[in-house]
Amino acid sequence: MSYNDQVVQLVKVSKEKPVTLAIGDGANDCGMIQEAHVGIGVMGKEGRQAVMTSDYAISRFRFLARVLLVHGHWYYIRSAILVQYFFYKNVCFITPQFIYAFFNAFSGQPLYHGFLLTCYNIFFTSLPILIFGIFEQHIGGDILQGRPSLYQDVAKNSRLSWVQFIYWVASGYWHALVFFFGGYLMFQGDLFGSINVGIWSFGTFVFAVCVIVSNLKLALVTHYWTWLTHVVTWGSILTFFLFAIVFNSSKW
Repeated sequence: MSYNDQVVQLVKVSKEKPVTLAIGDGANDCGMIQEAHVGIGVMGKEGRQAVMTSDYAISRFRFLARVLLVHGHWYYIRSAILVQYFFYKNVCFITPQFIYAFFNAFSGQPLYHGFLLTCYNIFFTSLPILIFGIFEQHIGGDILQGRPSLYQDVAKNSRLSWVQFIYWVASGYWHALVFFFGGYLMFQGDLFGSINVGIWSFGTFVFAVCVIVSNLKLALVTHYWTWLTHVVTWGSILTFFLFAIVFNSSKW
């Protein structure tokens, strides 16, 4: 083990338990790059050994600042919101089904139709978060590179704290309660007159509100809107209504 490897290992086992990054451009840096949590290899005159053993490769040392301060910041925010949003949207989706079990004496009767259960995570809420995870830029690249102090927010892992996680999950439970009991109280009244409203109508209503709110929730935390973001966000909501029209007009 070389001296550089030992330095990285010493930092990794220190009291603060930091996330380490090593950068090198030669064969003698390979061990250090592999020892660190994140390794960056620089393409240079000393060969490509460092690049081959690294997690990321850059062609010049001067690109390191943008890799860390800009792309590192962006990908951290994207990953943090992506993970917590998945918890949020599935809490919104499943909690009404759990509440409904108390109304059907735990008979196993689902609130949503089987097709809706299948399509929620595949067609109606998957593409917006995928595009968000690829293109989101909550702060411009020039601003991030010009103000390195903004990186402290990422370095402290503030967007993946327990407070943030509880906020997303609690929001999911709160919205699910509103979906279910708001629809329940509305269907109990005279809003629909003498129309006979069955379980599938009620379940489809709750599901529709869940799809709309889940997509709008992500839209509210999106700062960088491209034409593709608009297409998948509003298209996912529109796709559900088109699906519902076709599905409910068919005789199975």
